[in-house]
Amino acid sequence: SMSRDTTQIERETYRSLINRIEMYVSGVFRFLNRQTKLNFKNRFVCFNIGDMPEQVKPTMMFLILDYVTMKMRSDIERKILVIDEAWSLLQKTQEESYIFKIVKTCRKFNLGLLLITQDVEDLVQSSAGKALLNNSEYTLLLRQKPSIIENVVQTFHLSLAEREKLLTAGTGEGILIIANEHSEIKVIASPDEHQYITTNADEKLAAREIVTEFKDNTLDYAKGFYRRNDLTEEQVQELLQNGYKISSHIGLYGGRQEDYVLKSRSNESDTHFFVVKAIEEYIKKYADDVKLYEKSNADIVFTSGKNTVAIEVETGRNKKVDITNKVHLLKQRYGTDWFFVVTRWQNKEKYSQYGETFLRKEVPAILKKRYFFQSSNSDQNKLKPHSLGDKNKLKQNFFEVQTAREVYRTDSKHFEPLEDKHETSKQTGGHHETRQNKCTGKQANKNNLRPEQTNRRKPDNKK
Repeated sequence: SMSRDTTQIERETYRSLINRIEMYVSGVFRFLNRQTKLNFKNRFVCFNIGDMPEQVKPTMMFLILDYVTMKMRSDIERKILVIDEAWSLLQKTQEESYIFKIVKTCRKFNLGLLLITQDVEDLVQSSAGKALLNNSEYTLLLRQKPSIIENVVQTFHLSLAEREKLLTAGTGEGILIIANEHSEIKVIASPDEHQYITTNADEKLAAREIVTEFKDNTLDYAKGFYRRNDLTEEQVQELLQNGYKISSHIGLYGGRQEDYVLKSRSNESDTHFFVVKAIEEYIKKYADDVKLYEKSNADIVFTSGKNTVAIEVETGRNKKVDITNKVHLLKQRYGTDWFFVVTRWQNKEKYSQYGETFLRKEVPAILKKRYFFQSSNSDQNKLKPHSLGDKNKLKQNFFEVQTAREVYRTDSKHFEPLEDKHETSKQTGGHHETRQNKCTGKQANKNNLRPEQTNRRKPDNKK
């Protein structure tokens, strides 16, 4: 609403101004009414307005030329301005005046100017083009049409031989004019350069490979759980088209958030689904029988030896009655082989009232300690990834084996019991004794003795 204090002339002026800029604020060209995404601090900045509507091109060109003029005058560092399809600028009087100013003052501000146009006549007929020709250091003339060749000959003072050369020149051939020196030139592009710069439609169509073999789809749409870093961009888009979505989560080992491509089950939050799938992925390293349930049972149920273990993942949204019923069901089916996993540490105390409760980052250590790493040699076959014949997997998970009561030694091919922490704290020479035994083992190898005889720890008489 306009102020009542404004005069009639001011109101008409305001209305006229509003009518002119309305299309750029809320009309069809409202995309201009926002911050630019271009980074003007880059060493190379490109403005491409070829695909814009004709009605908005003059406005965009005005903004671009105004920025170029301001950038040119900002400092005297070396700069270069390249204008392709210059004929479109020289046809309009307003843009032509900008170009004229830039041509006249560019040397003062250490700016190089390169204009590219298809017809020399565009330069001859405009004042900015004539100024450019008079101030240009060099000119490259390619093949010209017979209809404008006379103007070109008069403008650049060409000989008859040069005139015939321009009329019959092939692709990349022409005349290079530097000061008063005229030289024939032929530009030969490398295959890679030609592939990028060619505008020949037939060549572009011929360059497209005809697909005769189709790769098999390796994505399992029913999996529901993928790390984005393990996928290509095409695979991510394919999953998104099949009901997946991208969300960020923290894994079982903590650290920073990572992007995952997930497809949650019905009435399930992304966080709950991610934690369930992450725990399932970890358990499958050590157990084959892993099952997921939605409502009728615990979220995760797996078998370890003779035990069937249940894990219930909670986000803290369930009511007290639902939690009590779930606890009764778990105790009835699994006895003591079950526990809660909460997605937020604030809920740990709440669920600890009903049963054992852990955070997601505590799950790997609990599972290893209770189910996947036993202390007797008879149970070593349960260690699925650490079979005696699989040395590669042994190396990958050696940091996990160190937390167990027995460590698989690659040099002695047997399990060596670790001494208790209580005993180690009392015996000050424990570490020295272990180091000495390793040295004895190396010496035994030199004397063709069995390393098993030297690596076995002797019983402590003091014990």
